[in-house]
Amino acid sequence: MIAPMHRPVSVLFPKNVDRVQSPMSALMLAIVRSNPEIHFFAFSSPETPEDHRLFGQIWALPNLHRVGPSALLLRRFDVVHHASAGRANFLASRWCRLRGGGRTRHLFTANCQPYPTHPRLDLLKTCVRKADHVVSVSRIVAEDFQREVGRASDAVIPNGYDASFYAPPPAEEAGREAFALYASALIDRKRPDFLLQVARAMPELRFLMVGPGREGPMGRHIVKEAASLPNVEVRGMIGRGDLRDLMRKARVFLHPSEYEGLPLAVIEAMGTGLPVLAQPCSSLPELITDGENGWLIPAQDPGPWVERIRGILAWSPERRHAYAKGVAEATAQRYAWESIGAAYGALYRRITGAERVAGSRATSNGATT
Repeated sequence: MIAPMHRPVSVLFPKNVDRVQSPMSALMLAIVRSNPEIHFFAFSSPETPEDHRLFGQIWALPNLHRVGPSALLLRRFDVVHHASAGRANFLASRWCRLRGGGRTRHLFTANCQPYPTHPRLDLLKTCVRKADHVVSVSRIVAEDFQREVGRASDAVIPNGYDASFYAPPPAEEAGREAFALYASALIDRKRPDFLLQVARAMPELRFLMVGPGREGPMGRHIVKEAASLPNVEVRGMIGRGDLRDLMRKARVFLHPSEYEGLPLAVIEAMGTGLPVLAQPCSSLPELITDGENGWLIPAQDPGPWVERIRGILAWSPERRHAYAKGVAEATAQRYAWESIGAAYGALYRRITGAERVAGSRATSNGATT
């Protein structure tokens, strides 16, 4: 008996996936590449030179289809999946679910804790409450939403990274420069103010800060204060390749953040073998085992941070290389995009019933399940 034909699963990302510096776009593209049997639909609006350079490569993926807003009216999808708590994302997802007549599943990835000053806290909670299925990027995010809105996550799937792109430099190029790197937004919860305290206590070391937020209240304060410190430079946003190169050159990565989802920049820094200092709070203990692949130190007194940084600066080139190699390999095993994308593919098949269809087809062909 010939098994009936079944159409492939279709997934809509109500997002511009060709903005390559966006962590959410990176996640979506990883899912596309890891699941060639699933058809994905997404919007397009490249912004940066890197977006335009990679435009052809992104849209050449055979299972990724570029659509406009009219697709919300003309097509039905099996899954609509977003990972940003934006009103447009949420409304598009609810419309697609309604139009799908109960067949379309709304999947939301909660990528940050519901911290008190979140600019879209109410909408974030609504996304978690209203979605048919919820993925959290860390255990702490799942626990917070369980407590805040009484909603359990269907799965915990961490953020990932491009392990081939964010790899350590070859041994012959591994002469790391003596500077400390901060790569995150200049906003309150990330604690860039604490980094300046560390910089004041270490006038002998150069501190480089990159990331968005210079125009906000904290960003303006940081830029003003940094101008009075000769060892601190604030650059703002930079390209993905430039950030990778800085991570491969720096001696230490500083991330004193208080609230996170699962910080992609920390994973990328670990992928390049860069020693990371962070706080023992939020999801950081899920990423870092103190003393093995980084250090967890409260951002209260800069003294312990200064002491640890000076210890790292004293490492020999051989020790730096051995540390980088070990940490990079362990990070790739846990967080490479391929495994993250495959986990989402398995979830899509489960929530749409495609997993059961595949099992029944195998059984009808004489296979065991």
